[in-house]
Amino acid sequence: MLHGDNMKLTTSTVGDDGQVRGRAEFTGKRIPPVPPAPDLAKVKLGEPISLFNGKDLSGWKTLGKDTSAWTVVDGILPNEAVHEPGKRKSYANIRTEREFEDFNIQLEFA
Repeated sequence: MLHGDNMKLTTSTVGDDGQVRGRAEFTGKRIPPVPPAPDLAKVKLGEPISLFNGKDLSGWKTLGKDTSAWTVVDGILPNEAVHEPGKRKSYANIRTEREFEDFNIQLEFA
């Protein structure tokens, strides 16, 4: 149901017997308009920085409480999440400790 910038959604799960087994309600609000894109010809970038030193996870932190499967092996940053059949295990992701706004990023990946 949509009223102006507000939205309300109700979902329900029905079993094979036709009985409602679960119900959830969600609400949301329309995001404000996106501002116009900057004139990139006028953007002055700062000095480049390296986010990954190729040796360890310095400058990175784990998101959430789970264990991270990110490691450093021979200068590469693999995510070695192991999932055993029949066991549910979740792993945390990582993010930089620093925060950025506008940026120009260059990546190497294999």
